[in-house]
Amino acid sequence: MRSGRLYVYYRVAAADQQAALAAFVAARGAAPVQLLRRPELKDGLMTWMEVYPAETLALEPAIASALHPWLQGDRHLEHFEPLA
Repeated sequence: MRSGRLYVYYRVAAADQQAALAAFVAARGAAPVQLLRRPELKDGLMTWMEVYPAETLALEPAIASALHPWLQGDRHLEHFEPLA
């Protein structure tokens, strides 16, 4: 299992927020995957970020699939590991 955290960011239309959030919550289940958003809108789009602790990395494909209908563009994945 990889260490560190996975950060995934993407855009969702503000009008789709409730449906996309419901899909995220259902796909995540009880796992400690955090969902954040930028406070500002740009052209009616929200930027969301998922934060995956190492023990939840395997959930990313299922969450990506659940959110696919509401994505406005690509999902961007970045993995960070501890330095010490």
